[in-house]
Amino acid sequence: MLPTDAKPITRWPDRDEAFQDVVTEINRTIEDLLISLKTKGEWYKELEEYEEAKRASEKAIQLQQAKKS
Repeated sequence: MLPTDAKPITRWPDRDEAFQDVVTEINRTIEDLLISLKTKGEWYKELEEYEEAKRASEKAIQLQQAKKS
């Protein structure tokens, strides 16, 4: 739950700090997803499931591009 400890942003003494906490955790989640998709793509490739590998890789690329925007 975001922000930390599911404390509402309106109850934080510094709302900027609360929003920064949310952004930091969203970025961490995106990074975890990227790692997971890349690993999944490699796993499918090893199993010679090339269509699944391609899909996982494409999702990872889309997520990475969205993160840059």
